[in-house]
Amino acid sequence: MNLSTEQLLEIAQYSFVRMDGAWFMALAKKLGKETAWEIDVEAWKQFSYVFGKKIISFEDHKKQVM
Repeated sequence: MNLSTEQLLEIAQYSFVRMDGAWFMALAKKLGKETAWEIDVEAWKQFSYVFGKKIISFEDHKKQVM
């Protein structure tokens, strides 16, 4: 299979969103929607922080290369 960068990005985005939804639904089924929501919000807070640091590291690397 030979996929373009755009196709790979589309698959990654699709998978990411679907996995997040599946994770939330599994939590809601097991622990209830309110608890699932609280866990989801906390997970996104943690992920956003780490993701932000990764983006900054790419920018720092880009500056060093230039």
